[in-house]
Amino acid sequence: MEKRYSSEPAWASAEDQHPRGVPVVRNDRYWLYAEEAPEGWHITGVRANVEHGLEEVRVPAEVDGKPVLSLRMDWTYDPEHPAYVGQLYFPDCIPGVDGRSMRYVFRAIPEKTEHPCFMEKENLLLTPDGKTVVAALVMYQRYYFVPDGVENVAAYAFAERRMDRVFLPGSLRSIGEQAFAGTFRLRGMVVPEGVTSIGDGAFADSGAVSVILPDSLEMLGAGAFAGSDILEVTIPPRVRKLKKTFMYCRDLCKLYLSEGLQEIGPYTFQACDNLRRIVLPQSVQRVDDNAFAECETEIIRS
Repeated sequence: MEKRYSSEPAWASAEDQHPRGVPVVRNDRYWLYAEEAPEGWHITGVRANVEHGLEEVRVPAEVDGKPVLSLRMDWTYDPEHPAYVGQLYFPDCIPGVDGRSMRYVFRAIPEKTEHPCFMEKENLLLTPDGKTVVAALVMYQRYYFVPDGVENVAAYAFAERRMDRVFLPGSLRSIGEQAFAGTFRLRGMVVPEGVTSIGDGAFADSGAVSVILPDSLEMLGAGAFAGSDILEVTIPPRVRKLKKTFMYCRDLCKLYLSEGLQEIGPYTFQACDNLRRIVLPQSVQRVDDNAFAECETEIIRS
């Protein structure tokens, strides 16, 4: 028999942990938390009675007469027991949703098909101008096709999603932090020419064994591939610095550094067990003492 609670529900085994803010929705299945701001409320998380997931969570349009402004839910305050949600409904008036809020949501559904702050296309939540992917709306989908005209993949947009491939358009210019983090089924990606920046941890802990980076790339964020299954990659010539980029990439065996790279920061190749040999271009001016920590890589100057 399913347990019901009239008092505050326990968050799995971590009874002393809860989201930031105060509970603004209380029922027998979950409590929804939010932080108050002068102009309204920001939803911060959910605390549930069930360990393995909720059928649905509904975000209110307003609390105490003030509007709900955003979903800023970070479900990882107890990372051992994230609250998986079958369907997350959010109101048509909410102007702020980010990919982090969707990480453990199987289906995110705007209350109205025509949402004033977002548009839905190809199971993706986009900004009204169609230039930014905010979040992937489906947890399990074999292929995602990002529409033409999209210029930015927002932070956490595809994080924790279960897909084999994501096809990116030629209009793309940037990929945000943690955008594809934790996508263990992702096998590879071609980042199109024109992209100039990839954020911190963009492919961290992903299953991507092959990611082709464009020559237009100028910034590769810290830990961009950390903990991923990457096997082989070429760093484009406009990238000047690497920092924690490949730490714990234990399968990385082939790496090509282009002339133009200037600095290899701390822990860039930490524990890259299979990286036996690396050729540094002449442009490299500084290599941190801990850049190759926990690995036995032969370093050759070109």
